Amino acid sequence: MTLLGILTEIEELRQNMIHVARTKGTTADQEVLAASRKLDVALNTYYLLQKGHICDGV
Repeated sequence: MTLLGILTEIEELRQNMIHVARTKGTTADQEVLAASRKLDVALNTYYLLQKGHICDGV
């Protein structure tokens, strides 16, 4: 699997996690939503690094 394929899978997982958390609305699913937010931060950071918006050590 290519890097783009992995990123696509991560994004799909993130979207599915958000959907589950929103449709069920239980306390346990809040953990799913929190995990989804962490994936979102990781993806955003990756894309910023790819575009050169973040320097090492910042």
